[in-house]
Amino acid sequence: MLIFESGNISMSRGDVDDLLGQGWVMDNHLNAYSVVIGAKRKRTPQKIRSFLYVSPNHEV
Repeated sequence: MLIFESGNISMSRGDVDDLLGQGWVMDNHLNAYSVVIGAKRKRTPQKIRSFLYVSPNHEV
């Protein structure tokens, strides 16, 4: 079951289960988080400091 998708970044229910159940942080977790932070920064730039922003990693 797909729960997040943005461009070539996606996160499934299984990915979230891995994160919550075993604590494994994978590339798609970081990529999805960076997309969410980037979108929030565009909406409210005064609330997100630039040093916290991580741009998404796009694998070739």
